[in-house]
Amino acid sequence: MISFEDQYIISEQKLGEGGFGTVYQGIDVINQKFVACKAVSIAKLAQIPKLVELFAQEIALQQKLKSPFTVELYKVYKCQDHFYLILEFCEGGDLSQYVKKNGPLPEQKAIGFLMQILAGFRVLHQNSIIHRDLKPANILMSGNVLKIADFGAARTVDLENQAATKIGTPLFLAPEIQEDKEYGFEVDIYSLGVLLYFMLFNDYPFGGSGIQLYNNMKSEKIDFKKNGVVISSQLKDLIVRLLKYDREQRITWAQIYQHPIVSKNLKNDNISAEIILAPQASDIKMYQDPKFSNKKGSLDKKPQGGQFIPEQKQPQKVDPYVEAQKRQVIEEKKKLALEIVSAIQKYVHKKNVYGVLLVLAISFSKLQKLGINYQIPAYLVQKKLRALNQEMLQAIVQKKNIFNLSCFNIFCKTEYYTKIEDLVKGDSVQIENYMSSTQQAALQSMAKLGLNNQSLRDEINQIELSPRFNEHLIGSLMSYAEGLKKIMFQAQDKDVKLALFFNIALAYESCCIEKLFKDQNFDFEKHKVQLLQTSPDQFGKILEQKCAQIFD
Repeated sequence: MISFEDQYIISEQKLGEGGFGTVYQGIDVINQKFVACKAVSIAKLAQIPKLVELFAQEIALQQKLKSPFTVELYKVYKCQDHFYLILEFCEGGDLSQYVKKNGPLPEQKAIGFLMQILAGFRVLHQNSIIHRDLKPANILMSGNVLKIADFGAARTVDLENQAATKIGTPLFLAPEIQEDKEYGFEVDIYSLGVLLYFMLFNDYPFGGSGIQLYNNMKSEKIDFKKNGVVISSQLKDLIVRLLKYDREQRITWAQIYQHPIVSKNLKNDNISAEIILAPQASDIKMYQDPKFSNKKGSLDKKPQGGQFIPEQKQPQKVDPYVEAQKRQVIEEKKKLALEIVSAIQKYVHKKNVYGVLLVLAISFSKLQKLGINYQIPAYLVQKKLRALNQEMLQAIVQKKNIFNLSCFNIFCKTEYYTKIEDLVKGDSVQIENYMSSTQQAALQSMAKLGLNNQSLRDEINQIELSPRFNEHLIGSLMSYAEGLKKIMFQAQDKDVKLALFFNIALAYESCCIEKLFKDQNFDFEKHKVQLLQTSPDQFGKILEQKCAQIFD
């Protein structure tokens, strides 16, 4: 854990990782909010001189951008072997994760997202900036607001200062960049077309790699029936015009705002329940500038993105007594911030542990084709999950200090507490949606199997846990796991074997879930990765160990 200027405390919790740095979650102590911290290795940057230039540009350009639709850069620090960029935190992840989780977006939802991305680009264009790496992973989500992020490939351009560097992500790269031509603002239009298609179809308009991808882009053959999606003819027209291979035939930024899909929604502030920043007349007028034309021909010059110089403050005379008081206040704030970080970790840990049950509950129906009785253990797991969720939710809503935190009265007034409450409530809705159907399925399964166990029947008929609940849970999960093991050892397909191993391991762990609560270092996301990376020759040994732990 590190801190900067007694304002930002950065935890070891990773939000993401790339080739040249890692993004961590942190806290702004003064403003009581989460931040993201991008740690960039100076040594790795120095290996490629061009990267040093791009990094300096990234900082200089992002410092100019102040908009609800771009990720804000708060501060930059240089400490020994790393640069640290303190950035706005977006709790909703990125657009790629969102689409993969929710599937193709409804047309109006996608248009609402498009309008927000356009609002972000207007701020870039007011500063003569092209992004050059627009893609779903670089669109972050904060609530219902989309924010353009990652300006590592960005630079400024104008008629006398065009770009020529080959940079970006191939599937989103404009043809003129691939052909090593000079280019300007039109390259982001092409990427916007790929992004819009991805939102609607959960796929890319042109697949392949290398020369195959290049030829597919050149063909301009776009599949508008992919994944069973149906969109309007006007939206098809916009995508076709965004993805024109020849940039002189491609729609311009000014024409985008004239297109019916965009123009008819500019006045609709409630579109898709998203926040829309309606452009002013001056915003649209900006695109009449010749530099936003798709016709190019001027000479390339070196980027004018500006040079980043870490902030240096001149020493000032200070009053020792005043400074001592300031230091005491700062130390108290740091202490409080550390206590709040610890509090967050405790609540997140408790939620992560019952994540084992949540993933197992979701997985039951995916394995129903195997012909194993899963309905009874599925319902019992749901009951346990509901009990743990309700216990935690009740404590949060009633503001019970379940971890005996010294800072609890302050903590429960912060946005962190509210976000934890929202997460637990979200789990509660998901759990309740499953309960009714799984209860009926469990009772039907008992009848089909001819089970006359009245105690088990009573357990299924009631929502609350009975004194014999653990006995029923362990018995049903052990039976379920043994059935999966027989299939796993007979399976030939490696992926099938791994999926079965993963679910058996979760079933055994769910039998002794209370033990995981006591392990304060348990991280379910890391645990999932470890399980899925297990070598097949270790499956049997690990499952034996997990089974034995149930009765330890």
